[in-house]
Amino acid sequence: MTLPLTRRRALLALPLAASLPLAAPRRALSATTRPDPALLRGRVAELIGRGDARLDSLSLPQNLAYAGTRPLAIARCAEPAHVASAITWAQENRVPFVLRSGGHSYAGCSVTDGLLVDMRPMSTIRVARDGAVTLGGGVLNHDVYAALRAHELMVTHGRCGGVGASAFLMGGGIGFAMRDRGMGCDAVRAVSLVLADGTEVRATEGDELFWAVRGGGGGNFGAATQWTLAPFPAEPVTLFDLRWRDADPALFLALARALEAAPDRLGSKVTAFAPDRRHGGVPRLTLLGQIRGPRDEAMAILGPVLRMRPATGRVETMAYWDAQALLSEEGEPARYRETSRFTGHVPEALAEEAFRRLRTWPGTSGEALFKMFQVGGRIRAKAPGDTAYVHRDAEWLTGTEITWGAADSPARVEAAMGWQRAFHWASDALADAPGGSFQNFVDPGLEDPAEAYYGANRQRLAALRARLDPNGAFAPPRRQGIA
Repeated sequence: MTLPLTRRRALLALPLAASLPLAAPRRALSATTRPDPALLRGRVAELIGRGDARLDSLSLPQNLAYAGTRPLAIARCAEPAHVASAITWAQENRVPFVLRSGGHSYAGCSVTDGLLVDMRPMSTIRVARDGAVTLGGGVLNHDVYAALRAHELMVTHGRCGGVGASAFLMGGGIGFAMRDRGMGCDAVRAVSLVLADGTEVRATEGDELFWAVRGGGGGNFGAATQWTLAPFPAEPVTLFDLRWRDADPALFLALARALEAAPDRLGSKVTAFAPDRRHGGVPRLTLLGQIRGPRDEAMAILGPVLRMRPATGRVETMAYWDAQALLSEEGEPARYRETSRFTGHVPEALAEEAFRRLRTWPGTSGEALFKMFQVGGRIRAKAPGDTAYVHRDAEWLTGTEITWGAADSPARVEAAMGWQRAFHWASDALADAPGGSFQNFVDPGLEDPAEAYYGANRQRLAALRARLDPNGAFAPPRRQGIA
């Protein structure tokens, strides 16, 4: 039940309680004490327990590196009361729980041997006459694409259709439109959540909780059951997709400089791949993105790199959602790990070092890459403290990604991860200010994730969580930060 406005305001306006202890990380479920979740039957939309053939498939995470953990049960929730029942039962029985919509946590933060609270049934989307968009807490990105396309609207969204919109927004929300329209979380006008004590609140501008959920990380403060967003008209864009078979630091820098001089209406991703035998044993490079503008403008911006002879290329103006169909990817399950680092303008030394490191990739049955998402632009319309998303001053979000297969030996995977961590340290040392890492690219190897993800907003977030969740029901694993 939604709290009366006066009580909600009082709850969210409480003074900071710095003396409250921060919660400990979630514990694993003891093999000797396994409470029976059968009491949840009738209190959630559906309960799927051990022995049900669907348990494995419905609990499988998108990152298969964490596929070995299976829950005690899955509580499928179709309304806020179901969510409240599930998290209350878990706390009363000292059972760890996690929230899930898309299951795409890079570091396996949506797997548990306790109760998996499945938000996916909460997938309703409504578009009001005034254009406001309401999303259920279990909506996935591809649900949003279809609904907004039907109304010729858009918001900043990701490329991976299977990602849950709630976690996407709570982490800030990056996408090709962010330099033009702001972060995904900047379009949020209200959010409803079930808190640790089972109450439902609706947070809006001026509430401390509203500040926190826009960049404070997925599921760190409560279970989001509904979002209200203010969309934009879906105007035509010029899509560009350029690929080079043999790349070097000079090409990489030329791309960076051309893109850094581009207007805010342009968003891009640059990816350099480590050499492998499948592609001739040389580094490859791709440029993918869009600009809200005509093809002639895109060609003028990309002219310096088009003269560097891409092997394949496409620069074409089309309707917004037609372009997104070409830019999007579903994100099939795989084994992977990512790092990230925000930086200013790309230093020449970073480009040189990135290609040197790529050429030393020890190899797996998968691949390794260094990528850069262009940020800046309208993201800077808000100050770092205006929302919990603190990374407002960067030019680029850089990072590495490695993948591997089931047949790769533990030693081979360990060598790949060691290479990746050394790459991250090197890029961290060479990159320009401001620094920090992206909270939705959860990296288990960070020494101080809270500082990397939240920076100057860290203590404010920790104080709020201690106040709303003193027993740590939503306490994230250390790798997700805050505590």
